[in-house]
Amino acid sequence: MHLTPVYTGGNRHLTTSHPVRDSISLFCRRIERVPVHVGCQVGADQHIVDSMCVYYPALLHVFAIEENANLSRLHYLHNKITVCHTPGAPIKAQFINRSIQAFTGCSQAIFFQPGKGSLAVAREFIKRMKNPVFAIATEEPPTIPSQAGAWSPVRNSWFEQFNTAQVCAYVWQPAQETLF
Repeated sequence: MHLTPVYTGGNRHLTTSHPVRDSISLFCRRIERVPVHVGCQVGADQHIVDSMCVYYPALLHVFAIEENANLSRLHYLHNKITVCHTPGAPIKAQFINRSIQAFTGCSQAIFFQPGKGSLAVAREFIKRMKNPVFAIATEEPPTIPSQAGAWSPVRNSWFEQFNTAQVCAYVWQPAQETLF
């Protein structure tokens, strides 16, 4: 049985002591059989890569904007790394293009303590994929730019296991379109 991958990402400035890091480890331990796509950045992305390499390296697919020393430590992933370089494009555009390639075909997006870059990717995910977007964070994330809707705490789903005293799981609820 082939399961649809999930896209993951998050805050570049997530420190090693941040409470969301425990949620990333829990996510990676419990994702069983579901392929995970992630960018190759620092912070949340780095912890996702490290945790998936411990628990389910065969399910991990890393997307990067260039080959670098950070990727060389993942040599055992072989064909599980895609380099998405856009020559001449500004760095922000390269990150968005990399993320679009990474989330194409994914059933949902999950962002850990999303920052501005994650929210920009969430906007693109919603526009192109029209699939659910989740956030696991210490407080309700900011609104996704150029998207009508709001974050709601997750109830009665697999994501509820991430709700602790310090961390909560949220789902993006798009605004309902008016019929008239």
